[in-house]
Amino acid sequence: MIEPLSFGNIGDSGINEIWQNEEYLKFRSAHEDRIVLGQDCLARQFDLFDFPGSVRRRNGNCDRELSRLLKDYPYPETCRSCYKAYGI
Repeated sequence: MIEPLSFGNIGDSGINEIWQNEEYLKFRSAHEDRIVLGQDCLARQFDLFDFPGSVRRRNGNCDRELSRLLKDYPYPETCRSCYKAYGI
């Protein structure tokens, strides 16, 4: 069973206080870093910005490169066993 994760209670704290909570900032940052790595890898694999409206394959190393990079940016501990983290 996956334990629910909470960074605050809107009944006890303001939304801004919860949003700026250091633990919640770290949690969001871990996910954002992984998203940016994926976007950067895709942009390098395909010339997405050179030819608007067309996609030209540049190299096929994205999967291996992204797997290597994501090891340096793991999911937060609480997310590592969550099926949502792996798109299942």
